[in-house]
Amino acid sequence: MPRLMRGPWLVAMALLPVAAQTTKGTAKMPDVGENGPDDLKALVSALILNCLLVLCFLVAFTTLRMSFPLVYSHRLHHSKESLTSHRSEGMDHLPLRRRRTAAREMKGRICDWLSFSVNTSTEDAMDRAGLDATLLRDFCTLGATVLASVGIPMCIIMVPVNSALGETAQGDDHLSTAEMVAIRQDHPWLFYVHAILVWVVCITVHILLDRAQASFLQLRVRWLENLPAPRCTTVLVENIPVVWRSDQKLQEFFGRIFSPDDVLSAHIVRCEEDLARLVAKRDDLLQMKRKAELTFEKTQRAETFRPSCFGPKVDTLEFCEEHLHGLDDRIRSLRQAHNDEYLEDPTVRASHCGFVTFRGRRYAEMAQSLQISGNKNHWKVSAAPVLSDLRWQDLRRSNASTLRSELLGYLCIFGVYIAFLPVVLAVTNLAMVLHLGALQPIWAAFAPSIGLTIFLSLLPSMLMAIAKGFFTLKADTLSQHKLQLWYFFFQLIFVVLEFQKHCKTLPRLAAGASGLQSSGGRLRHLCAGAQMTMVFKCLAGHTVQDTVYKLRYMSQHPAEIMHLLADSLPNATHFYMTYLVLQWTRRAIEMLRYMPLSKFLVFRAIFTPEEAKDLAEPEDQDSLGFGTRHVNLAISVVLGLMFCSISPLVTLLAMFDLILARMTYGYLVIFAETKKPDLGGVFWVTQIHLVQLALGLYCALMVGFLRSKSSSPAWQVAAPSFLIVFYSVWHLQTAYQWKKLPFEEVAFSCEQLLDQQKEGEEMSGDVYIQPELARDAERDVTREEL
Repeated sequence: MPRLMRGPWLVAMALLPVAAQTTKGTAKMPDVGENGPDDLKALVSALILNCLLVLCFLVAFTTLRMSFPLVYSHRLHHSKESLTSHRSEGMDHLPLRRRRTAAREMKGRICDWLSFSVNTSTEDAMDRAGLDATLLRDFCTLGATVLASVGIPMCIIMVPVNSALGETAQGDDHLSTAEMVAIRQDHPWLFYVHAILVWVVCITVHILLDRAQASFLQLRVRWLENLPAPRCTTVLVENIPVVWRSDQKLQEFFGRIFSPDDVLSAHIVRCEEDLARLVAKRDDLLQMKRKAELTFEKTQRAETFRPSCFGPKVDTLEFCEEHLHGLDDRIRSLRQAHNDEYLEDPTVRASHCGFVTFRGRRYAEMAQSLQISGNKNHWKVSAAPVLSDLRWQDLRRSNASTLRSELLGYLCIFGVYIAFLPVVLAVTNLAMVLHLGALQPIWAAFAPSIGLTIFLSLLPSMLMAIAKGFFTLKADTLSQHKLQLWYFFFQLIFVVLEFQKHCKTLPRLAAGASGLQSSGGRLRHLCAGAQMTMVFKCLAGHTVQDTVYKLRYMSQHPAEIMHLLADSLPNATHFYMTYLVLQWTRRAIEMLRYMPLSKFLVFRAIFTPEEAKDLAEPEDQDSLGFGTRHVNLAISVVLGLMFCSISPLVTLLAMFDLILARMTYGYLVIFAETKKPDLGGVFWVTQIHLVQLALGLYCALMVGFLRSKSSSPAWQVAAPSFLIVFYSVWHLQTAYQWKKLPFEEVAFSCEQLLDQQKEGEEMSGDVYIQPELARDAERDVTREEL
């Protein structure tokens, strides 16, 4: 198993039994999330409504893009100028023929975003937005290709076969007649066909993943080759022994390994919390002062604010000038005092981390491959993150405090799971509690999915706060990778596995609450809140009581996981259909960029348009960052892959979701949003591992379903397909070494770039030194920094 997924996977394995349904004696109870006779009407309603919403949002995006090119197409320089000129000059003064020609050109520009999204090459996308943004777009293509390769043949061949040879619809549940649940238990040969198709699906997915990983490796090598100096010539050294914790000692150490001329500089990260707070305070005051000056310049009114929640309002300019007075002297004196301490004892404020910058690329690559000490915990050398993305406060942490805080972080994650579960399950029961008359079919289709989506949307912010507050991160973007891992397993448990856990408990609770509500009209409003409270409390108690039992049961019977998945998931396929349809609207809403647009309109009243654009960016990184977006795409692939045999329609709906995501992200992340710090494909590699996990879940689900549904030994034919999954994981992990640049590329292909990188390093002002210790730390905040 990949090393980066071991921690989240172990916790997920501890939580998975909680998501499994092991209670007995409830088989005859009606299920909230189980497939029902009205699901076809609900699905049709969901399709119509979501298609209309997607169309409306795309039309709104097209209109807003024409009016606000800085927000929606600021990296399309030629289109920005043309749109602005047409809007400002107008066409009334043109002759009729010229006016018609201009109208046709404007019509072409209105929808040209779709052409940019689809036709932009990988090289152009990398140059504009970076490798991670390009791979986010490419994963949509990969996911849609995988689901189309397995889903379309299943729909064309197996859906008619299942409908013709399966049982007739029970009542009005025509949607289930095309699924595997409709096959008779004693059918002589159809289950063997599905068992063989499990092998076909596994081989097809492995081939597609292998090709995609080979293409990724080429992009990764190109990205590593073009890393700018000084990042490409700098390494991060962790767990430095105390005796070497000074700039001179660290440079001397690596000078002995290579040669003194090969090491350009070295910097030990120093514990300068008090100095960093003063510098940050001064920067904040300068930014407030700049904003207040611009406000007074445009409105001729002094800006005021409250320094405290209950204090009186004060003049912002006077407040800033008062607190800035003498602040630079305090910073200089404190820096001088710390420098004097450093000269007396260099290790007094030294942390265990440092940066070493070499004169050439090859020395930095060689340093990362060296085993410097026999103790693996000493002298950990890795590539330096982007300088602007470094989390200096985390690099200053000691190893002991890191261990304590990470332990608390894991406990917080587990606590979030335990506390969040009853809330999600209570909201999913809202469709049964509320009755909207003629709108009930639409409400029944959307209420469970909307409730789950809304509450799960709170999880990224909570997990991001835990990642930044408790885990030691070298760079800010690594918090997005933490979010990708943890949020995926939460989504896997809540959306894919957990939703069916208490379906058989909820009807009994809701039925009792509904009986109270119907006993008297005057008690309706009181019961509306009381019944949800009762559901919440009962679910919380039921969850805590079952957790210990289920952990013990699943540890004693691990093979029952497949049976439990097959017992619940095939009966909830209609829920996942509506859930995937709801994701279409979610993709279209992201195109609107309503939060950056709102902030841009507010800041434009004070600042210049360019400054307002910078202040309005980026979008919310908790819910719209790389981590969350990758997870949402991965969940669609997981659902489409897991149900490709049991319910191929789920796979088609997931495929359409990924196609729409390819259209939206192909434009947003490349042309509209600001360029983010790049990890160079870490998110992509994790996504590939998650697809392999989905393939393993598909095999487990199919083996369990064939074993429980069929009286024939067809499951024994499908069971060896796990070997393909294991081979796929092993092959992609060993065949493609993506983390480091091959040294043949360093020695030959990069030889011509070494001199340019050296020149760039000497010309550039970027140095891997803490901002509060840099020589230019006392400069004012310039307009570009604002």
